[in-house]
Amino acid sequence: MDNIKYFSENNFADSLSTFFKDLNIPVDTLTKEPTTADKIIDSYSPDNESHQLIEDIYPFGLINDAIFSGDDSLETVYEIKSFKKDYNGLFIFGVNLKQRENNLLPTRSQLTNITRSINKSFPYTPITVVFKYKDDKREYIAFANGERTKYVQNWREGEKIGTVSILKDIRIEKTHTAHLRILNTLIIDRNKINNFSSLYEYWQKVFSTKTLTKQFYNDLSDWYFWAIDNVTFLQKMNVKQQMRKLNINPKM
Repeated sequence: MDNIKYFSENNFADSLSTFFKDLNIPVDTLTKEPTTADKIIDSYSPDNESHQLIEDIYPFGLINDAIFSGDDSLETVYEIKSFKKDYNGLFIFGVNLKQRENNLLPTRSQLTNITRSINKSFPYTPITVVFKYKDDKREYIAFANGERTKYVQNWREGEKIGTVSILKDIRIEKTHTAHLRILNTLIIDRNKINNFSSLYEYWQKVFSTKTLTKQFYNDLSDWYFWAIDNVTFLQKMNVKQQMRKLNINPKM
């Protein structure tokens, strides 16, 4: 994957199709039409700060064993929502966000909250969310993947939501090399990964071992990518001095 410029050149649904094609992952497209958040999120509240950011949601498609075999699964979003037993597949959502005030980007907490809200609305189906958003200068995407595990209690149905791993603030234009490297780790070899279970296992492994899920990434990279555009580094100023100048406590 060399670039993701198509997210700014094409509509969101077609961009999602290209994105997963680049990842070499087959998707059974359910719809290319957006819907409102209240029709997808059972717990939707207009007073929820994270929910307020949602412009629209694309219940885009499914990744399951049938599509790996070249067949359509034929489910609709409403059929999937009515499932009463664990589904051996992954539901892909695209979420288009409104621009925040004061030119702020959505926080990790807000993206996690939205991802968890969608997850809870589909208790029998793991989900992955691709967010699209912007500030005054650029457009971005974020990729969120939620871990799903069985409940310890046998009487509880569905799956509980574990860690939500997010790769955020990926520039659509002039994508940072580090982000492209991480996206490229999501590309699969169809000779080795040829069903949903192997894909899910592989993605969980990628997200659990790469730097995006480590505290280093959470604490340092957001500052670093911001600093590239906003800070002129002086040769004689070391990292501690620069961080103090930015009112960041250097934990070194």
